[in-house]
Amino acid sequence: MSRITVEHYLDLLEQTYVIFGYHPIARIREGDRACKKIFFWDTGIRNALLNAFSAEELRPDIGALWENWVIAEAAKHNR
Repeated sequence: MSRITVEHYLDLLEQTYVIFGYHPIARIREGDRACKKIFFWDTGIRNALLNAFSAEELRPDIGALWENWVIAEAAKHNR
């Protein structure tokens, strides 16, 4: 799939409030400056796409899930 197609789909998902992009303030590596992290407004949609419904202690992605939830709640508060 071409980069333009991916960007089009991501833009469509942002316009329909499924996802939102966030540019990190701090950069870990020099090449990260253009990176935009993608988050879901609803972590349930994220979990459904990943088919991940295990208990917290069994989830390998618990850190990413919490990060998504915190950033989404902060973004909702700022809107």
